[in-house]
Amino acid sequence: MPPVRISSRAYPHRAGLRFRLSGGPGQHKWGPVGRTEQEARELARIQVAAYKAQLGLTVAELSERYLELLRALGRKSASLAAVRSKLRLLVGAQLDGPAAMAEPLARSLYAELTGKCAAATHREALRAARSCYRWAVEEGLVKLNPWAGVRPVGKARRGKPQLTIDEARRLAEHCRGRLHEDGALVVLLALLCGLRCSEIVERTVRDVDDNGRLLRIADSKTAAGRRLLELPAE
Repeated sequence: MPPVRISSRAYPHRAGLRFRLSGGPGQHKWGPVGRTEQEARELARIQVAAYKAQLGLTVAELSERYLELLRALGRKSASLAAVRSKLRLLVGAQLDGPAAMAEPLARSLYAELTGKCAAATHREALRAARSCYRWAVEEGLVKLNPWAGVRPVGKARRGKPQLTIDEARRLAEHCRGRLHEDGALVVLLALLCGLRCSEIVERTVRDVDDNGRLLRIADSKTAAGRRLLELPAE
């Protein structure tokens, strides 16, 4: 990391003076405003330590800090894993690079990803990167959000292929004959009860109520998802 230098002279700003901090080409920041040149220089020296930390931050470290924020806000592990996966799809080649990223590099990374995956995937990755850097700007970890001006391309396909009635019946019958195998019961619950995968695998014994007649979904992706389901007799 190059040394952070304080400009040789102070620059007037509003009712005081401030110094320019330089950490290399394209990496500049203004020090706090002081009433006198001496006060402004002292404030600039204090800020140099914080600026060095900012310049030394990598994309990987920035991503992990963002994920820690989401975790503190109550995001579930599956959701965190999805965000991490999307970020790594887009910025994987730059994980060890500086967090401060120029917009041309962001455009190049997105353009490279668009040729490798479906529109829905690369558009989600772009949304994750935008959110991450928006937070980083608010926290003062980077100066600019390089993803803000990157426009998504392509059109995500709407909806997913649905089983026909006959196909659903054949799948249910297939699962009934293999309930001792991993995954068969999960598929059957999803098919007969309309449950999300996460709702099934997060259930505990206590969620099965009324002598096995009811299944409680105490926590879900949305408030409307918290519900009490009647299990099929089988």
